[in-house]
Amino acid sequence: MLSARKGVDGRIFYVDGRQLSAIRTQDLPQLTLGICGFQHGFVAVERCYKHQVGYVRLFARTNGSYEMFVLSTDWNQLIPYFESGALTPFIVAPQSIFSQTVAQGDLSNHAEWDAPFYNKVYATLRTIFTQSYPTSRL
Repeated sequence: MLSARKGVDGRIFYVDGRQLSAIRTQDLPQLTLGICGFQHGFVAVERCYKHQVGYVRLFARTNGSYEMFVLSTDWNQLIPYFESGALTPFIVAPQSIFSQTVAQGDLSNHAEWDAPFYNKVYATLRTIFTQSYPTSRL
């Protein structure tokens, strides 16, 4: 899913069995989930390097059911949106729902229990990352 971006590193290599690559439109639901999870405390973020290429690892704090790698060049594109508030929650989910979800550590239904925030993040990401994987005409 993830391969080295031109200009960053000409070699293709793997991190935990996945190729590093630029974010594509097909990756946006998973990235949206990671950003929402990060903002609500379910997901941790760490900077990493491999073969002199920087990337950010997003991973679930509790059960390990979520992990995603984002090239530093792509992550740097997100920083102004974090700073402006475009990738931060504007509505806090009702406490009872939030507490139940936090206790379970489950991100899988985040789009349901905090739909306004999920949709806001997804819409913002769609304006930043517009390239999709090439497809063939079959």
